Amino acid sequence: MPQPIRIPKLGKKDSWLRVVVVLVLLGIGLYSAWQREQQPAEPPPATDAAEPRLKLPPIAANKREPTPEVQSSRPAEAPATARTIITGQTIRDQNGRLVFRGDVDVGPTLERIDRSERLEFAHDGIVFQNRERRLPRKPANYYREFVHPTPELGGPGPQRIVMGREGETYYTPDHYRSFRRLD
Repeated sequence: MPQPIRIPKLGKKDSWLRVVVVLVLLGIGLYSAWQREQQPAEPPPATDAAEPRLKLPPIAANKREPTPEVQSSRPAEAPATARTIITGQTIRDQNGRLVFRGDVDVGPTLERIDRSERLEFAHDGIVFQNRERRLPRKPANYYREFVHPTPELGGPGPQRIVMGREGETYYTPDHYRSFRRLD
């Protein structure tokens, strides 16, 4: 009759060692995933045929100035809408799919912020913590972030306006991977 295979009992030291090894491996895996998330992904090559474009009248880049189209469509007593155009932006959703390419007008969002109006997105008007450290280091609660809606996306999308207490204003088209100062 064949001898049964005996599995040795694990002692307390062996059990704890296995638990520690599993926890270390889990920690390494989570850290690696976090590091990959922090690095900007290479966008897939875009084709000109599938690129959505927003049609805007020609306006000088990065200037807040009234536009004749808005002035002529408003009553004389209403203030003119300021426009801030950021040219040549490529906006992708969180899956890397191209959702917009062209010039972005953040003027309406800046005016909304000046009026203290908030969108119904959870991230609109909250403290921006600058975890990525891509903006100058300032004390806690110094920056606030505001959603700039993205055409073709129902949610908040990747575009944000980040403002400091002293009025400095930044725009990010790619959810904090890069910033452009507006003021």
